[in-house]
Amino acid sequence: MAIKYFKLYKGTQFAPQEVTKEKARETLDGYYTKESLDDIFDNGKEFRLATAYSEIWTSKDGIVPMAGFYGIVG
Repeated sequence: MAIKYFKLYKGTQFAPQEVTKEKARETLDGYYTKESLDDIFDNGKEFRLATAYSEIWTSKDGIVPMAGFYGIVG
């Protein structure tokens, strides 16, 4: 099953939306180092990360990772 990327804007009532891999990376760019993002996206790692305005996560079934978890899986 392919990895899907989701984005949720903080402080809004909007539902999470599925975004492309490129849009997910663009959102995280500037908040995390290029090397970290290269590792995550080039190696297909699952994650839940935050920026000042949004949360981005990966999922194979659309469900948010474990409550309270932020980080990179594997």
